[in-house]
Amino acid sequence: MEREAAGRDVEFNALVQVVTITDDVEVAEDAVLDRVDGLTRSDLRAIPYALIGSVGEIVDKLERCRERWGITYFTVRDLDAFAPVIAACR
Repeated sequence: MEREAAGRDVEFNALVQVVTITDDVEVAEDAVLDRVDGLTRSDLRAIPYALIGSVGEIVDKLERCRERWGITYFTVRDLDAFAPVIAACR
């Protein structure tokens, strides 16, 4: 749904389930893939609910999610873990 179609400002958000800042992305992804049946690595890298990678990679993914889905804010469960990403976005 486009915001203009809604006839008013609409904000979209994502409740992020996984935040892992790491340089070993595949190992961190494997831990998620082992827990979620049917999830592919490609899907995991695309969905806005898992943010895995270096701070720069996560910032890039946030931008891609905003462009693709119009997500205007992200809710994370562990603000302390996400703090380096917030600092990089400023």
